[in-house]
Amino acid sequence: MDENRRKALKTLLGVGAISSLLGASILTTDLLSQRHVEVVEQIINKTIVQRPINQTQVTQQLQQYNTYTTNYWDADAVVYTKDGNYYAVSHDGTTICTGSPTACLQEAVNYVAQFGGGRIFIRRGTYYPSNTVYLPDNVYIEIHGDGNETVFSYTGPYLLFLFEPSTPSWNAVFRFRDFKIDRSQSGSNNTDILDVVYAKYVEVNNVEVVDNFRTASGNDCAICLYNNITAIVEKCRVYNKSYGITVGGYLSIARDNYVVNTYAAGIVAQGFTEGSQLPPGYSYGGLSIIEDNTCIDCGRGDEAISIDYGAATASYGSGIIRGNRIITMNYTTNHMVTAVNAAKVIIEDNVFEGTVTGDVAANIWGKSGIIYLAFRNNIANVIYNGSVNSFITSDYTTTIIEDNKINITYTNITSNPSNFFNLYLRKLFVRNNSISVSMPNGILISNIVNGNLFGTDTEPTLMVVDDNSIYINGSVNKVIRAAENNSYSVGKPYVVITNNNINGASSNFLQFLIRIEVYGNVEYARIFGNNTNGTPSYNIVGLWTNTSSASIYLDTDIPSNQIGSYSTFNLYWLKRNSGTATIASGSTSVTVNHGLVCTPSRVLITPLAQPSGNLWVSNITSTSFTINISSAPSVNLPVAWLAEC
Repeated sequence: MDENRRKALKTLLGVGAISSLLGASILTTDLLSQRHVEVVEQIINKTIVQRPINQTQVTQQLQQYNTYTTNYWDADAVVYTKDGNYYAVSHDGTTICTGSPTACLQEAVNYVAQFGGGRIFIRRGTYYPSNTVYLPDNVYIEIHGDGNETVFSYTGPYLLFLFEPSTPSWNAVFRFRDFKIDRSQSGSNNTDILDVVYAKYVEVNNVEVVDNFRTASGNDCAICLYNNITAIVEKCRVYNKSYGITVGGYLSIARDNYVVNTYAAGIVAQGFTEGSQLPPGYSYGGLSIIEDNTCIDCGRGDEAISIDYGAATASYGSGIIRGNRIITMNYTTNHMVTAVNAAKVIIEDNVFEGTVTGDVAANIWGKSGIIYLAFRNNIANVIYNGSVNSFITSDYTTTIIEDNKINITYTNITSNPSNFFNLYLRKLFVRNNSISVSMPNGILISNIVNGNLFGTDTEPTLMVVDDNSIYINGSVNKVIRAAENNSYSVGKPYVVITNNNINGASSNFLQFLIRIEVYGNVEYARIFGNNTNGTPSYNIVGLWTNTSSASIYLDTDIPSNQIGSYSTFNLYWLKRNSGTATIASGSTSVTVNHGLVCTPSRVLITPLAQPSGNLWVSNITSTSFTINISSAPSVNLPVAWLAEC
């Protein structure tokens, strides 16, 4: 290799633009746009030095073996097979290996590594590796095949390619593309196949892996990239593996892949995980993106797709799960999507179809540092086969569930399902969702929206459930439950439940429409514009506190006779209250305690029987008002009233 090419590779390995860009400009924002990803890739592409080669010598060397590919023109080394023999040639046509496939692959890697790296082209043919090919540090190496015509076929329990330095330089760059790995006859020999750890940049593109399905709990991953600065897996296909694709990097992207039949996770993305080595200037976390993938029968014993930082002591990084299609066809999945110990998570524009035995979105949880979860614009058409689990279980401090279309059918169950949205948080927004839940006869689901609220004086809770359409074929205890768990001295925790349409297949499908429970000392609630075709077994709204000194401040258009108090507490009406008062026979007035926390600016009265005279209101104070009649009735006269501030 001439001096100019050697210098070019030295220059490449010294380039710090990518890590500087990721660390300083893009990842300081909450999210990384598609355009930002493209910019990063363009920058990486531009750092690849086009190295001149002796094309005449390479052409002569390859033509004698009836070459029918054109990809070798940029190669610094070529590996090929003829008549059952295996060879490697250098860029100038010199034979550098005659031996086994593994020996020639390793020799090609060693050859380009002595110059700082290069491109290795593997001609079409079937190669039978007998051991792992080890990749050196501080190099730039591309390994290209000829699409599915380049096949690595083996059954042994060893990796095909491995890079995992004990003391990384953080300068290694690897690209793998356009080949197939066939382990379909591997039986019980589980193994990772392609592992890269602690690289500056690694990309796997258009690689197909076919294995023999197993239920291994580890060391059986097809494409496994861990704790790299940048890791990208695109347009790959994985079949029949315990674990499909794991892409780990401070910027990690799994895009446009196709994964079928995994026991554990189909696709996982993560940043730098706790306990791993870190390059200078980096911290745990990063940005992980899983988008536009198809996962069929993934996560049969675990989850199909996940942002997963494992059993960490805190939560790190940001994760986006977007535009994926998660389907079950021949098997069931345990969970379709999860997020573990990621600080910020967005799950949007996905399609979930098929059958689960656990939750659709389960274990979306974290330790200290979790910030928000947004679950939006997803479509779910799912059967819960024997499962009584939730649709979403999450403890993110702020959770947004909006613009989803969710259709869930419970089958083969004999016990009551748990909460549909089971949430532990400070701020919750459930907006503009279309939800349909079907259950067998005699089955009662506990709550559709179950908000367990935990706040502080400086950050009181806020729960908003607005403009949702909920249909229940079966029975429900409480459609919406808000449980306030903390006490406040100055903070005002609020529950806002407005403009929801809740309907059932029968009129007696619900026990409560809304239930508010206070385990602290106070709650403020605004409930307006909700509609239902159901007749509650108990009340439209049920109120409960665990202590008689607690207070609930209520603002609602629901008549007080449809609001039930199931414990002793202080009930105040914020801006509006209504009820019925009775002017006794022979009396000309009745005093009404309106229960508002303000002096009404308007009081409307409507006689519920023929009055004996004119009616008017007087003596409006902060606690009461008086209803008067000009002529005392001969029988008791009921009068409906509405007071507003």
